Amino acid sequence: MISPGSDLRTAMPATKPAQQTPTVWNNSMKQRLTPNYDHKKLADPSCADLMDVFEDAWKGYILDRRARGERRPETFDFLGFTHYCAKSRSGSFVLGRKPVGKRVERTLGRVKAELRRRMHRNPYEVAKWLGKVMDGWLRYYAVPTSFPSLTRFEFRLRILWLRAMRRRSQMDRTRLEKLGKYAAASWPPLKILHPWPEQRFRRQRPEVGAPCVNAHAGICAGGAG
Repeated sequence: MISPGSDLRTAMPATKPAQQTPTVWNNSMKQRLTPNYDHKKLADPSCADLMDVFEDAWKGYILDRRARGERRPETFDFLGFTHYCAKSRSGSFVLGRKPVGKRVERTLGRVKAELRRRMHRNPYEVAKWLGKVMDGWLRYYAVPTSFPSLTRFEFRLRILWLRAMRRRSQMDRTRLEKLGKYAAASWPPLKILHPWPEQRFRRQRPEVGAPCVNAHAGICAGGAG
C-alpha cells in the first residue's frame, strides 16, 4: 500500500503512459494501488476512474491502521495547505485541505504589527485595508473542506482589530458588534471560491472531440485540430 506523503513514483508503471493504451495503463495503476482490496472492482471494466481506486486504497489503508490500534494517517504540508484524511457527508473518503498553521500565525503576526501602526486611523479606512487582506486570503485558501479554517481566521482577525482599537485609550469601550458593522461594509463574504480538484481537472482537460467555443477568434478551446 501507499502511505500518505510517500513517493508516488514507486507506484507508477515502468512503461510511460504514451507507450501504453489507456486501458492497459489504467489497469496497471489499479493493480499497483490496490493489491489487497476490492479485487471485484478491479475486474469490472466499467471502473475507469482512478479516483475510485485511490479512494478504495485510502479506505483500506485507514482500516489497517485502525486494526493495529493506530490513529488516522499523518498529515503533510504542500503549497501552503495541510492535507489530511476526511470524510464527506455521505461517508466517502475526502482529501481535506486547510491552511498551514505556521502560515496562519505568520500572517496574523504581520496584521497585528500593521494594526498597531494604523491604530489611530479612521476605522472605515482600517476596515477597507483588512477587507483587502481577507480577500487575498480567500482567493488562495477558499477551497472545499477549508471553510472552518476560514471562519477561525476571520474571527481571529476581528479579535486582533478589537485589541488594537482598545489600546488607543484606557477608556475605550469598542465592542465586536461595532467592528462587525465596519466589516460588513468592506469585507468579502465567507464562501468557497475554488471547485473540487476533480472538477477542475475535468474542466482543464476537455474530452477529445469537444467543440471549439472560440472559433471566431481562431483559438480552439478543446478537441482536436
